[in-house]
Amino acid sequence: MTGALSPPLALAYLRELQPCVGDAAIGAPGEPLSGEAGAVRARSENREIAILPGDCELQKLLEHDARRVAEVLNR
Repeated sequence: MTGALSPPLALAYLRELQPCVGDAAIGAPGEPLSGEAGAVRARSENREIAILPGDCELQKLLEHDARRVAEVLNR
């Protein structure tokens, strides 16, 4: 993946990578899904992806994929 992703496209891509994504949002750091305990968070320069995992057995893989998608948000 080489180009930048829009927030809606980034969430769609993340859902393709990770079927265990429950709720997910992209916003300013600290903003998306604020107050949700257990949310997986990944930051890019000025955005944050927050994910509430559904039935997920591979938490580390979800965290990795979230970080990777966050990296391409600002390219």
